Amino acid sequence: MRDKDEGGLSWLGGHTGWWQVSREERYFCAELYRVVHGKEAQFVKFLNRKCEQRLNEQANWELAYEVCFYRDWEKADYPVPYPELSKKRTFDLVLFSAAQIVLFEAKAQQSYSRSQLEYLKADRNMIGECIGCQSQDIDTPEILTAGIKSGRYDAQAGTLGYFDLCLNWSDLAEWCTWDSHATQVFKRADCVYGS
Repeated sequence: MRDKDEGGLSWLGGHTGWWQVSREERYFCAELYRVVHGKEAQFVKFLNRKCEQRLNEQANWELAYEVCFYRDWEKADYPVPYPELSKKRTFDLVLFSAAQIVLFEAKAQQSYSRSQLEYLKADRNMIGECIGCQSQDIDTPEILTAGIKSGRYDAQAGTLGYFDLCLNWSDLAEWCTWDSHATQVFKRADCVYGS
């Protein structure tokens, strides 16, 4: 059996790709990584404009996906001030620069849980302390938090207060119009909330 000429998988019925079926944040974050990688400066400008943020647009930014910060930090032989930190703690995406770090927590079909938000709040301080205890000669970067969620998720002010910036998947769809596939994927991510 062949795939249809216009693309897609015949066994998915009316769907042309897995992106139309997936509800998984990791899938959507991987797509965001693909679109932003190499275009970090454009992404930072978008975040500043959309979220009225103060990210340094002149900095050398690096985007990383599925960042297991504490485990990798320790394995690189950097000091860890809290040995009890979970080495499995993973961030969906992280934007790194010399003076600022942005930790992204993404949701698509679910809402944020209180415990997740409390961990994120603690991570802001703990990552700063990890970097700070490495050397007295290094300035600790400002640690910021960012949320990506469905526009259908009407998050309460208390929830949004955990983030320095928060945007919807639909905002990302509107931003990356040069990539039609990513636009479709982010529109899908925005509409799966509660399904």
